[in-house]
Amino acid sequence: MSTPQATLPSIALLSTDLFFATKLRAAAARLERPLRVLADAAELGGMEPPCLVLIDLETPALDIEACIEEARRHTGTAPLIAFGRHTHREQLERAKAAGCAEVLTRSDFVAQLGDILRLAGAAPSSRSGMSGEKASSS
Repeated sequence: MSTPQATLPSIALLSTDLFFATKLRAAAARLERPLRVLADAAELGGMEPPCLVLIDLETPALDIEACIEEARRHTGTAPLIAFGRHTHREQLERAKAAGCAEVLTRSDFVAQLGDILRLAGAAPSSRSGMSGEKASSS
């Protein structure tokens, strides 16, 4: 394991989809970014604050607003990025309204994953160039 990885702040993924989480963990490892997979936002309280929190809106029985509030309480100003199915527009809109910095469809999230992981911990203006379908319907 290289020394730089040990000094990088972690990225947290809130998801119970172990198959998808394994893919994300592999992508993060290729970029030498530590990624922790958590089943619940309350688990964020037991770790060093991550530089980014990824929220899988397809997590069963997820209370979107409570999850985002809990994540915010444990992470301070770390950006929260939620992703979900494009057919679940209401979930995407609720995540945006609850305070996620970005809300992406799952396909847009996967397409931008490399950039998201590379830019984790960077200033928000560095991430502003990322495009993706947002929850707003303007």
